[in-house]
Amino acid sequence: MQHSLLVLLLLLATPLSAASFAYPNSTVTTILLPVADSRDFPSFTLPPSLSLDRDRPARLVIADHTVVSPRDLEYGDATSPHCAFQVQLPVLDTAKVQHYHTVYSLVTDDVAQLLARDGQATPAKLAEIAPSLITRRGTKVVESSEGASVTADFSECVNPFKDLLQLTTQAPLPSMPGVPNPLNSVFLTTSQSADIASCEQLTLALNLPSSVHEPIANLFASTTPISAYRFTGKLGADTDEPPKFHSPFPGAIKDFMFFKNT
Repeated sequence: MQHSLLVLLLLLATPLSAASFAYPNSTVTTILLPVADSRDFPSFTLPPSLSLDRDRPARLVIADHTVVSPRDLEYGDATSPHCAFQVQLPVLDTAKVQHYHTVYSLVTDDVAQLLARDGQATPAKLAEIAPSLITRRGTKVVESSEGASVTADFSECVNPFKDLLQLTTQAPLPSMPGVPNPLNSVFLTTSQSADIASCEQLTLALNLPSSVHEPIANLFASTTPISAYRFTGKLGADTDEPPKFHSPFPGAIKDFMFFKNT
């Protein structure tokens, strides 16, 4: 009896192992914008099997994963310190299920670029990303200026990396029914959990200079944000599920032309 009680006390006193996070010190800003009207929305922006869900806003996501502690680097707990920028559009799949789909992505590190393409099914390009200015090849992509901010409830800070539907051409999947070529183009669902430490609602002004090479301004009806939030915390736990096969891509990448000049 005494031995059993001792074992129970030891179990209760032993802390549960905490999840390890790919990005242990992240700052993520999510800006919600209205999508462009149907007559103005650029063709070839979305893959053929996805349709735009106009009942929801688009998301601009700016993530700073550069704050890494020496311990994180020493023990390998940090994954390629970098910044990232994404345009995520609200979409419906063929079954009319709601998703967000990344159509444009920039990163500041080549390792993060490879990880985004092969591990997260998000093709990315190298750029310079600062808090108020994002440029690529000397071209301004995003300019912003912040006003006042207020503390927000954690539930208001959306995790923009949860439950995404992504298109990849580098999916190392085993043979399965309905996938004629598992090493070619497929849709994957990807998800990264977030352990949020703080959340705030932002007031900001936004400018998206349009250009032939970076035409993201054409995706939105207005550059006046519907709302904007920023959270700090940990992102991407080792307990997250790996990307899952959703459906084959019914077309050819050469037909996916919106960003062909980029």
